[in-house]
Amino acid sequence: MDGGLSPEIAYPLGDSYIQQAEDCRDSGELGTLAHAMYHDFIYRVHYARSNPNHSHVVQKCCDFIDLNTNRRLNAKDLASLVGYTEYYLTDKFKKETGISLSNYIRNAKISRAKILLTSTSLPVSEISDQLAFNTPNYFIQCFRKCEGCTPAQYRKKNKNA
Repeated sequence: MDGGLSPEIAYPLGDSYIQQAEDCRDSGELGTLAHAMYHDFIYRVHYARSNPNHSHVVQKCCDFIDLNTNRRLNAKDLASLVGYTEYYLTDKFKKETGISLSNYIRNAKISRAKILLTSTSLPVSEISDQLAFNTPNYFIQCFRKCEGCTPAQYRKKNKNA
C-alpha cells in the first residue's frame, strides 16, 4: 500500500497469497509461490503508479527516480536516459506533472525516508547516506521542508502508527 496499491486490492490479494502459502506442501512450492507473489505485487504497484496522463518519457523518468532513490539523480542524467535535452525534459516534466523534476526527486527520496524511519532503527545520518543526500543536515532541511518536522520527530510520532 505504501507503493500506491489500494487497500481494496492489497488486502484480498494478501489474504489469497496467505491461503495459498498455507496450502503449500514443501519449500519448493513455497518458493515458487513467493516468486509469483513478488512479481504480482510489483506489477500491480507499477500499474497503480503509472499515470495515463503522463507521456512515456515522463513515466519512464518517474519510474527510474522511484527505483533509484539511493542514487544522486539530476536532470542532466535523466535527460540523457530518455534522449532529450535537459531543458526540454525539465519543461515537459513540469507541464505534465505540475512539479519540477528536482522537486519530484526530492519528494521520492523523502517518501522513501519516511518508510525507513518508521520501519527501521537506522540512524538519520545513515538514512541520509542511503538516499544520497549531500549531508545529513541537508537531508534534515529537505525533510523539514516537506513534512514540517525533523526526521527524528517524524520517527517518534509515527513509529508505532
